[in-house]
Amino acid sequence: MAKTASRSTAIRLLTATLLLIMGTAVTSREAQANSTQLPSNPNVARQVSLGSHHACYLVNGGQVRCWGLNADGQLGVGTTTNVARGAETSVPGITTAVAVTTSTFQTCALLDDGTIRCWGAQEWGALGNGVTTGDATTPVTVSGITNAVEVELRSNGGCALTSTQEVWCWGYNLHGAVGDGTTTARSTPVQVSGLTDPIRLGSGWAARVSCAITEGPTTSDHDNQLWCWGNDEHGQMTDGFVGGPNYTRPRQIRLNAQGTFLTGVVSVASGGNSTCALLFNGTVWCWGNRLGGRLGSGSPTGATDYSLYPVQVRTNTNTLLANALSLSTADGGVCAASLNGGIRALHCWGVSLNASEVASATSVPHVTTSAVAHIMVGSLPLGPDWCAIMDDNSLVCEGGSAPALVAPNLSGATAPSTLRIVQTVTGLTGCPITTSTPVATNFGGTVSYVSTSGMAPSGVTFSASTGVFGGTPTSASSATVGITATGSTSGSATTQVTFAITNSAMTLAPATLTVNGTPGTAITTTGALTASNRCSTVTYTVTSGTLPAGLTLNANTGAISGTPTEGSTGTVTITATDSTDPSRTATATVTFNVTGASSTAPAPVLPPAVSELVVQPVPTAPPTTTPSPTSTPPTTTMPPTTAPLAPVPAPSGDLPELDSADVLVTEDGELVTVELVVENDEALVLRSPDFELRLRGACTTGCAITEAEGRQTIHLDRQGGASVSGFGFLPGSLVHVWIFSEPRYLGALEVQPDGTYAGTFPLDDIEVGTHTLQANGVSDDNVARSANLGIVVTDASAPTPATGALPATGTGVGSLLIAMMLVLLGGVVALASRRRAATTYD
Repeated sequence: MAKTASRSTAIRLLTATLLLIMGTAVTSREAQANSTQLPSNPNVARQVSLGSHHACYLVNGGQVRCWGLNADGQLGVGTTTNVARGAETSVPGITTAVAVTTSTFQTCALLDDGTIRCWGAQEWGALGNGVTTGDATTPVTVSGITNAVEVELRSNGGCALTSTQEVWCWGYNLHGAVGDGTTTARSTPVQVSGLTDPIRLGSGWAARVSCAITEGPTTSDHDNQLWCWGNDEHGQMTDGFVGGPNYTRPRQIRLNAQGTFLTGVVSVASGGNSTCALLFNGTVWCWGNRLGGRLGSGSPTGATDYSLYPVQVRTNTNTLLANALSLSTADGGVCAASLNGGIRALHCWGVSLNASEVASATSVPHVTTSAVAHIMVGSLPLGPDWCAIMDDNSLVCEGGSAPALVAPNLSGATAPSTLRIVQTVTGLTGCPITTSTPVATNFGGTVSYVSTSGMAPSGVTFSASTGVFGGTPTSASSATVGITATGSTSGSATTQVTFAITNSAMTLAPATLTVNGTPGTAITTTGALTASNRCSTVTYTVTSGTLPAGLTLNANTGAISGTPTEGSTGTVTITATDSTDPSRTATATVTFNVTGASSTAPAPVLPPAVSELVVQPVPTAPPTTTPSPTSTPPTTTMPPTTAPLAPVPAPSGDLPELDSADVLVTEDGELVTVELVVENDEALVLRSPDFELRLRGACTTGCAITEAEGRQTIHLDRQGGASVSGFGFLPGSLVHVWIFSEPRYLGALEVQPDGTYAGTFPLDDIEVGTHTLQANGVSDDNVARSANLGIVVTDASAPTPATGALPATGTGVGSLLIAMMLVLLGGVVALASRRRAATTYD
């Protein structure tokens, strides 16, 4: 039988005995904290590590010393004899360690040359050296890794982060914690795919998941993301489920069910069934199993015994924990060190050593006023309940009563230097590019850079002092360039930058457009043109033909508007010119058919400013249909707008044909993520942070919202019509409303000065069945916005039964609908989103 099973009973019995004789600190272990918030030694958080029943620390320039239980050789001294605190000796062969990490039966040290040495139990390939049986009582080398900058152990396995920003894992894999897409144990490291720019690891000696923090588009910690993989039995993967499948690939951790992800993560630590994250703003968030109070949210239990999404940790005075510096967790308890007003303190919650449950973060005695730089907590029969590295770099531990000095001076070796830079640079010939400034860590003196391999695209130069590539590519190029950074006194590291420069020509969309009109009637059917493959802004001009009298071209957007004063037919060419590279141009053609006598109708009048505006349909033919010479389109009373009047296609190029309750929202032609909410069982609401579209029925019968196969569907009565309202479009512009299967223009709503709009449209001539409702306009930041919702139109004589109707409990469904999941154009799954402002946590 494997040690994970045979030893667990013995460990529990031993721990139960210890509960009767040891103090009240919380079982926990260490996780890397934000090094910018810790003392000047960047390795202070990695110089001591407490496992379940043994501890190790660095001293004397890179040696490792351990004490505690040693049945599997986890102390690395060549025997299986237990060692008491105070009697520890240096681990043979380890003299240049820069970090140490422990688990239940193993210990590993990261050396300054980027290699990893481990010792202890070897079942499941837990030491990463290709061996799956027996114990290694002295250090062995993890296979294949020579450039590690961080190593973390979990339950019978581990992961390493390399200087080239790759994550490699090994060991026990029944729950997918290795991250290679399988549940097969790995005795040597395999690379984790699906991570972009990982910068830190996070795990715990009892963890059944592995985690990595990835950097966002900036070098600040405020936009760091968290990805985890492994067991989801207690909702550790924040996917909205508990007891779901194991995740064998990295999955981004969500903040809530509305599609918002956890960001600003600087440290993460996992227990057996729960995980906690420290954010850059000093707050701590936890999720997973809540039994014993291990989530620190104020209650050890609740309506459920788990939280599917992160909850914020509170203190025992019911205030939110703030100013945290470091984070530690084990199987049942969590601790965080804080600095507030110059006072450092240790706060713990969860299951303590005396089996009590602490529901909120509670201060631990003896360390409330000491200069604690980092806190470690463990359950050691031959040692402390907790350890702290003080500001003077000494190691102090408590064995159940008073703190005791363990080592007067911790001084690990110099950590491996690391170099981070943008990994891939995309661009166009003739368009200037500039790479990000590299982030160099653990270098001594002044850092200089040299390009050591490959060749940058022609026209692009490299700065030896800043490590930045810049210039204007003159030809297409696909190349990888190596960069080496060297410190004037110490440190050297390399990285690579990949260039993907194309010769793509600029294009305009739409490339052709037909405009029909009548003299004296405002033209509102041409919207902004979209220029692709451009360097920067473009300017639009008419380069052939002449616009009908009374119409003008917007040089910044390409939109044509105005009121023609006389009949005119013909075609004009609009040319877009890139302001950065004038040789980069593209054209579009617009055909005008302004026919008939001048309208005798009065000048256009803005719709009255009322809260509910009934807009009659304007039976204008679709833009692709040219009316006969004898036909005269009816007049409208709509103010000018830059919004496209024509139906807006999906990114596939086709008009969307959505099933009921399916959603498609685009901004500037790109898919965006929105939330679909049922409001008071009478309206469906599309919602994003700066946009809302509410659809309800002006019903007589048959307007129930039903739920079937996970869909919340609104049934609109043809005799009652559709009421559309919301906000998120440019004040003074128009929101144009269409309905498909055949494009049918329902009319337009004026956006009021406060940004709201509202109106009701008759549906009496719309066929019964499934349709797509589309609202088009321009957002506050002048971006073309199109919102589409699948609806069902019913007949008043045959109302849809309200089977499965949701209870009228207000805005409560919280069902996340992601536009990227729509299958368009032959089953291709589109995935795109526009980045918004930084996430806030309420």
